[in-house]
Amino acid sequence: MDDITEIFDLQKIKSTLVGNTDQIDTKTVMIAILNTLLHLNEKIEVIETDVKKIEDINTKMLSVIARVSEHEELLNDIQINSKVVEESVESIGKIINTALNHCDRNTDSIENIEERILAIENGGKSEQKETIKQMQDTITDLKCRSMKNNLIFSGLDFQQNENM
Repeated sequence: MDDITEIFDLQKIKSTLVGNTDQIDTKTVMIAILNTLLHLNEKIEVIETDVKKIEDINTKMLSVIARVSEHEELLNDIQINSKVVEESVESIGKIINTALNHCDRNTDSIENIEERILAIENGGKSEQKETIKQMQDTITDLKCRSMKNNLIFSGLDFQQNENM
């Protein structure tokens, strides 16, 4: 800023240009103007360099902004996919809970049926054992009667009035 103030130091320019008209030399004024223009040109080059740097930074920032935008879109897609997966997991969880409930009910039913089968088997076995025992007794009785009726006595005479 001091350089610009120096370049545009109006008092100095005024004294150079307006001084005594006898002392104003065109060559001196032109050299002063040329020096001022050269100095301004240097400052403009510095400004142009700085502007170029700013433009480079701006280009890089635009690139970063574009990449951030892409990442934001990807993040939104990921969030949407995450919600879909979450809903699917919840749905699968409900299905699994339903299946587990059915499994528990089936297990209870199977246990009940097994108990009933055991009761029937045990009750049936005792009844069957009793029936078998009765049948064995009956068979033994019938064998004994059959053997009694089939006895042949030899050496005894048959008598007619004999009770049978």
